[in-house]
Amino acid sequence: MDEAPSFRTASSAVIQHPDDSLPDGQGQATAALLINAQGNVDAVLVSAEQLPRRFVRAIQKAFEAQSFQPGRMGGQEQAARLCLTVQFQEGEPPRWEFRPSPAGWADRVVTAENALASCTPSASAR
Repeated sequence: MDEAPSFRTASSAVIQHPDDSLPDGQGQATAALLINAQGNVDAVLVSAEQLPRRFVRAIQKAFEAQSFQPGRMGGQEQAARLCLTVQFQEGEPPRWEFRPSPAGWADRVVTAENALASCTPSASAR
């Protein structure tokens, strides 16, 4: 992809920290945003076993209604997948950051399994 998707407006997503407690007071999740060629979010995929369901839903809710400038390849708008890491810490607002997506994604069939797997850092990278 020549240009990765980006937020259409200067404001970015805000993840609301659920009132629930987390084991050890913190938690982290990796998520994949599937963005269509019009810049709309088709899916926010978060591995359910990484965090309690209310935290997973908070991540999904923050990004589902976002609008992006679509990714571009060869001057054409393309569907894309963005990876992000979200960190929850008790008493602090959730933090998140996008991570680069693997090359060659445009040539692959998108499934929930391979989108999340390609966004999850390998054990050797930890």
